Amino acid sequence: MLKKFLITISIIIAFIIIYFTSLAYKMYEYSHMEVPENADYIIVLGAKTPSLTLDNRVRTAITYLQDNPNCIAILSGGQGPDEIMPEAEAMKIAMVQAGIDESRLILEDQSTSTKENLLFSKNLLSTGMESGAGLIVTSDFHVYRAVKLAEQLDLNITGLPSETSPTEVVTRNIREYLAITQQLVLNI
Repeated sequence: MLKKFLITISIIIAFIIIYFTSLAYKMYEYSHMEVPENADYIIVLGAKTPSLTLDNRVRTAITYLQDNPNCIAILSGGQGPDEIMPEAEAMKIAMVQAGIDESRLILEDQSTSTKENLLFSKNLLSTGMESGAGLIVTSDFHVYRAVKLAEQLDLNITGLPSETSPTEVVTRNIREYLAITQQLVLNI
């Protein structure tokens, strides 16, 4: 009886290790894909404001927009109960201060989740633009899940990863493993 129990526990542990290793690989793979130049648009996903995560995403988006002057940006993120303004508005302020022309920025300030970020942003794209080449600007740990959600919405999108602060890597990755698992199990 004890032997069967130990074998069962060993199989479960092996499955968990294989599962999380495969997730780690996918997260790494998607955050290291080649980023195309001259995308038609970028969708910049919000994060708690103020936060280092949001700052890193905004810096990444600013660099891309400066290098690709015909690209527009949808700044996507609503306002949490403990935030002084919508994440989209905070991103706009930072980008305008960095010299990005306000006419290239579209605000989506109602979303409360990654899926809503993408769905509401898709609705803001000009007719036909959703089939054009786009990028999702998000944290490196988040690119895989964001791209998979975008594919479900028929967006032709690649990830443009921003760096994650070394102090946040472990907690953010654990949270992302759980979010991916929830998405797979509940199909949300």
